Amino acid sequence: MTKFNENRVDVVLAITIGAGNLIFEGTVANISAHGFKVIGLPLRFDPQEKNIQTIIATHQGNFRLKVQVRWLIVTNQTLEVGFEIINHGDNWLQFIEGLEPQIPPLPGKLLPPAAFTINPSVYSGV
Repeated sequence: MTKFNENRVDVVLAITIGAGNLIFEGTVANISAHGFKVIGLPLRFDPQEKNIQTIIATHQGNFRLKVQVRWLIVTNQTLEVGFEIINHGDNWLQFIEGLEPQIPPLPGKLLPPAAFTINPSVYSGV
């Protein structure tokens, strides 16, 4: 499993993951149009599960995404997992476009959490 080299935006979003018959809670740490990283998953999460459904909670509502595992790291009794999005709803790309990085990331460098803004033309009432 390899990591994507796509520009990502650092976020802190709650996620619920349904993998087979089990439900897991975690935190989305960064996100892009085609994938995201989740931190804090328990070690019992099975990355080989073929049917993985997620719900990401945002200020724009909940996004239901079908995903597959792309990479996995064990860190201090939890898992850090990179997911590729297989199927997303209509508003997903609009949501991602609203997270505009102010500066392009350098290879191997993470943007600080304050390095993105909400595009007011995408979000009404923010």
